[in-house]
Amino acid sequence: MILIVTTMWPLLDRGGVFYVSGMFLAGVFLLYQATRLARSTSNGLASRVLHASVIYLPIVLGVIVARRA
Repeated sequence: MILIVTTMWPLLDRGGVFYVSGMFLAGVFLLYQATRLARSTSNGLASRVLHASVIYLPIVLGVIVARRA
């Protein structure tokens, strides 16, 4: 949750529609995977959360770079 809130922090003063939607969708994706893991102890779900975080971070960086360009 802290990671998602931190990426949404710039919305307070200068976030655009692209930034808001990109960060929201990426955050929902990661949170969905983490909640599924929290309800279970499956190693397969733990692996999915790891893969989700590997996907999440490049998406966040891509949105930040695209917003600056």
